[in-house]
Amino acid sequence: MPTLAGPFREPLAGGAPDALVVLLHGIGANGEDLIGLADALAPRFPRAAFHAPDAPHPYAEAGFGYQWFPREPEPARLDGVRAASEVVNAHLAALLDARGLDSRRCVLIGFSQGCMAALHAAPRMAPARGRRRIQRRAARRGNAAGRGAEQAAVPPRARRRGHRRPADRDRRGFPDA
Repeated sequence: MPTLAGPFREPLAGGAPDALVVLLHGIGANGEDLIGLADALAPRFPRAAFHAPDAPHPYAEAGFGYQWFPREPEPARLDGVRAASEVVNAHLAALLDARGLDSRRCVLIGFSQGCMAALHAAPRMAPARGRRRIQRRAARRGNAAGRGAEQAAVPPRARRRGHRRPADRDRRGFPDA
């Protein structure tokens, strides 16, 4: 399994971090493109460490940058997303373990292809205490509805603006984005 490396910023307040913010870049970029967000976020989260790993695969089409998974051929894209989420989760587990944090203290922020990797990886992170029960219940509901655990792990989408109303929910009860 590929390993990830990239720029890292320790907490602004110094000392051991109490949270980890991981920034996943888009296709053709690298961790250096996103680590600058740590400068803007650190004053608001002074005890958080920030990490922006480079994706595991070089982006050959452009000759620079990285990608989380190949864009083509399209039928293989989902397999690529799954493989990327395994790499991301293994990396996150190592980072969290090294800092003595659990997955409740980790935030994934992704841009473009990095967002796709984050959305697929986040529900599959090693669960923190108390989260396992919720995941099992969601998986049972998904299996009962014939969707399987893969779709049951889909996280709720965040609204960008406005208020939640019953009309703003999709058929699974998640707010529409």
